[in-house]
Amino acid sequence: MITVPQAVEKIIKRSRYLTEAMSKDLINSSSLARYIRKEVEEITFKDVSMGSLIMAIKRLQSQINPNYKPITIFQEAPDMIVRSNLTLIYVKNTTNLLRKLALIEKASNNFQKKALFTYGRTETMILTNKLSVQAISDILGNEDIIKKYSSISSITIHLPVEAVENSGIFYFFVKSLAWEGINILDLISTYTELVLIFENSDVNEAFRILYSLFEEK
Repeated sequence: MITVPQAVEKIIKRSRYLTEAMSKDLINSSSLARYIRKEVEEITFKDVSMGSLIMAIKRLQSQINPNYKPITIFQEAPDMIVRSNLTLIYVKNTTNLLRKLALIEKASNNFQKKALFTYGRTETMILTNKLSVQAISDILGNEDIIKKYSSISSITIHLPVEAVENSGIFYFFVKSLAWEGINILDLISTYTELVLIFENSDVNEAFRILYSLFEEK
């Protein structure tokens, strides 16, 4: 049967957020014990006292050593570009879709209006300027549109070439947004670019948070 310390370790170590926060002594043990108490009791099939939970949490906290390194490859704040008036479209993959995506690309004669594609195993994501939505819809025709988001904005972060060989780069950006309750609808990455996609209502706060990561303390 699983013990209380084992249950506490299982719950905490599955969350990188909790693990990092505990390693930096940012979490109150009593509050965390109250938060996980019900789940610990479900795992151990018994009533668990607050005292035993707090003891298990403090013992685990003394043993936690984050297995990631601080991000040090940024000599200065990266360029971050905000784009607005975008639309995000998810389309179910079919035998005709690749041909239609080629037509969409050919029709985008202005670089600023070009659509971005992410072709998955069962569906494709299309990110495009609002001005191109009708033309794209006409080309897609009767293709199965899974979901469409209007009023979308994106933030493109230009990364140093060393980023691809360093673990935790995306986490460095994404965790700060998650902790502040900012929802990322989707993301696109290339060798030296990370594109984060947001609802218009979230993009200003998202940019503020990302910019603050590089402010001198």
